[in-house]
Parts: sequence; structure tokens; C-alpha cells
Amino acid sequence: MQAQTNVLNFWENYLAEIGVLKAATMHTYDDGLGYRPRPPHAVGPTLEILQGVRFRQTLQLMKFNPDSGRAEPIPLAEGTKARMQIRKRPRHQVDITLRHDESGRESTRTIALTEDESEALDAAPEEDHESLLKGFESMRNGFNELAAEISRNSSDG
Repeated sequence: MQAQTNVLNFWENYLAEIGVLKAATMHTYDDGLGYRPRPPHAVGPTLEILQGVRFRQTLQLMKFNPDSGRAEPIPLAEGTKARMQIRKRPRHQVDITLRHDESGRESTRTIALTEDESEALDAAPEEDHESLLKGFESMRNGFNELAAEISRNSSDG
């Protein structure tokens, strides 16, 4: 980060010298407990626990203070207990709606993605979600079942 800050300052100074910018801004890098933006598509903290190995975790609740530009501890009232629940991540669910043009009937089906598909969707940038969804087997199966259901219903009535 220090090197990137130096490069940024160099270019700001250079662009100010040649007249592209009116004035250069001096950027600094702080190693303190300041605000750290989460990288895009990051999924938050993860813990790995091994069976048979004693586990002890300490968490400090913090709040960003815009005046100081730092994260500061949040004081809890005496006797306050914080509870944490560990649960399996829910699968993504996607609604597919198909419309039969001749009859005008619409049918919707909710497709639950598999755990692997959900993880792949979470890891991908948002602009890639549509193409990823089209390639998932559970989506193809759900689409085919829904299309067959509409075909049956339209031929029945």
C-alpha cells in the first residue's frame, strides 16, 4: 500500500506540473485501525475449526468514526452477552417464469441452486451472474420441467 501511495502521489504531482490538474493532492497511507473497505465479492470472515482441537475466538465489536477516520471499539453495557449462531449458508433460489404465448398462461417455478452452484455464484462478479445461471444444471433441469409442464397444461386446456 505504501508503494501504491507513492505512485499515486508521483502521478498527481506530474499531472499538476504539466497542467492537467490545477493542484496535486498529497495522499498518505495509514497502517492504523482505520476503515478497510472490503474487496468486491468478498464474503466476510471465515473460520475453520478442526474437530478435537480446542477453539477459542475473541471478537471486538467496532464502529467506524468518520471524524477520526478510524474504527473504534463499541462499549457494551455491563452484563451484556453477545451470542453467535453458526449455520449452513442458505442456497440461492431463483424464480423462473415462462409464458405460453397462445394461451397467455404463465407458470413460475422456484429453483434451489446446489451448494456448489451457490458458491460459484457468490464468487463471481455480478455482471457474470446471468451467464453462470444459464450454465447451472439445476437451472436447466428446472427450465425443462417447467417447459414440459406448460406444454402439458396448454395441450390439456
